[in-house]
Amino acid sequence: MAELDQYLPANNYNYDECTKEAVSDELVEVMDSQLPKRKLLKISRIEKIVYLTIALVAVTFAFAIIYSITTVQTINNKNAIIKAENDKIQESVDELQQKVNELLRADRIKKIAKKKGLSDNK
Repeated sequence: MAELDQYLPANNYNYDECTKEAVSDELVEVMDSQLPKRKLLKISRIEKIVYLTIALVAVTFAFAIIYSITTVQTINNKNAIIKAENDKIQESVDELQQKVNELLRADRIKKIAKKKGLSDNK
């Protein structure tokens, strides 16, 4: 019998006295506490400030990363344009150098010198 005493309710709760309204109020309280809206209302100001700060930092970092990538791309585009212009200038310099070399050939100079009446002094 002593073994049964440990399983008997300690407060001797009478289940017949419990009304439907009391049970429904307890269920509403339990269900309300499990709803997300109620949980969000229970978040303290400090927690809200911390979460808001984390969100703002994340958004700021996102904008900073996008800005830096855009800046790098802009600089790369300008660099490519300058390199293309440099290549064009180098090609024109090479063409002009080739023309200078053609004009300075020994055969051509000798031909012009003979026309002018100059002789070769060896």
